[in-house]
Amino acid sequence: MDILLKAFSRLPEKLTKSTMLQIVGYPKIPIEPYKILARELGTENRTFWDPRLIEEKEVATYFASAYAIILPYRQIDQSGVLMVALAFGKPILASRVGGLEETIINGIHGFLFEPNDVDSPARYMAIILEDENKWSLMAREVERLAAENLSCSNIA
Repeated sequence: MDILLKAFSRLPEKLTKSTMLQIVGYPKIPIEPYKILARELGTENRTFWDPRLIEEKEVATYFASAYAIILPYRQIDQSGVLMVALAFGKPILASRVGGLEETIINGIHGFLFEPNDVDSPARYMAIILEDENKWSLMAREVERLAAENLSCSNIA
């Protein structure tokens, strides 16, 4: 989560005024240190926290309201959040770990970055937020990935 907060704080000033970071879901770690970090980075007022187990009926609302999905894992085999996110057709920014890089094609469905890298996710967030054409192409490719490559009939 620290990578995400640091990357978010590095967005160009013109983007920081109009962008909100949503950190949603039940954390398996204490989040108070991350709230302190957001305050230190000056992003406290632009970071929304909902650190709880999100009820199924609320999941779609959060994903639908997102402009992109960012998964800054340091380690993971596979992500259920990624699989749900694909159904919403949003570009994915994710760490190059586990099955994430087997699912997301860098530059097509979003962007991949090294697990401890802060600069790349900041740069990729800015690209997604500033380039409507890039965002639109990636969103369409994510929809295609979900509908074709990862469809139930294709997997079965």
